[in-house]
Amino acid sequence: MLLNALTFVQSRLVRDEGATMVEYGLILAVIAIIAVVGAAIVGTTTDAKFDSVSACISTNGSSC
Repeated sequence: MLLNALTFVQSRLVRDEGATMVEYGLILAVIAIIAVVGAAIVGTTTDAKFDSVSACISTNGSSC
């Protein structure tokens, strides 16, 4: 009985099915970081462009 319990515990510890979930989690985290950084860069560039267009419109084109 004790040998069966020990064998059961060893078989649960040796399985590497959980490793694939960890790998998928790491890949997802990297993709999320890249998406956030990309959105921040695009957002900053877009904001600067909108500010430029807004300044041009508010001065009737004299600051373009």
